[in-house]
Parts: sequence; C-alpha cells; structure tokens
Amino acid sequence: MGRLDYHTTGALLITNDGELAYYLIHPRFQVKKVYRVLLNKVIRPIDLHHFQNGIDLDGRKTAPCKAKELRRLANRSYLEVELHEGRNRQIRRMFEVLGYHVEELHRKRFAGLDVGDLKEGEWRELTPREVRALKQLVEEQKKQLLERDS
Repeated sequence: MGRLDYHTTGALLITNDGELAYYLIHPRFQVKKVYRVLLNKVIRPIDLHHFQNGIDLDGRKTAPCKAKELRRLANRSYLEVELHEGRNRQIRRMFEVLGYHVEELHRKRFAGLDVGDLKEGEWRELTPREVRALKQLVEEQKKQLLERDS
C-alpha cells in the first residue's frame, strides 16, 4: 500500500483488505511513516527546525514532521524523518526547497511495521499479531476522526 517513487526503497504493504488500505493510505488519517535519508551535504540545525514548522510546497505548507540527524558521513548527513502525510515525492521536495539533494531514501517503517532485516526485494507475511495491531490502529483512527468532526 502506498507508493514509493522509483529511487526509493523500503516498506510496502500489500493487502486485499480494501477498508484497511483506505484508512492506512488516506492522508486524513495521519498514519506514521519513518524514512532514512542520506543528503548530499551536512544539514544545518535551522533546516531541521523547518521540518517542525512545515515547509511550503506548491503554495501549501506541509504538516509538521520530525527530522533528526542520526550521523554524519564525510560531508553528508544521514537522517531520520517521520511524517504523517504522503504527498508526491514529499521528502525529496522538502529537502530540495531547503537546498539539499536526497542521495538515498528508504522507508524504514509504515504504520508501525518495520522492515527489520529484510533485504531489497524480499518479503514476508504479517503475523496475526501485526494484522490485529493494524486493525486496532484503524479503529483508533476512526474514533479520532469522529471526535474531530463532532
């Protein structure tokens, strides 16, 4: 579920449960996605702060998200970015606005599911516990949405 652009690796969830897919993909339900990002240069602290406030893309500000530098590699930064939106090429575009080029982008977690030790191209079935957790997440999202709309 969801999508990854051509140059992005990481977690994809495949399901035949249409309702589950709807609630996990739709931006309104704010499902957390965590990415690992390698930039072409060292990130400035002020630019990390911009992620907390949102970044203007196409005349619309992104929802606040978390970005933290995990480590520096030579003259580059390796970061973790957590977001709840899913605009087209959002992470790449946010960094471009700030003057960076994303060299590598990997979705590490989606809806609480971590890719763990899976290599590129590998897959596995979800455990019954993971399926229950996803369904519980969807029920919580529905409840929060009803509370927000009332």
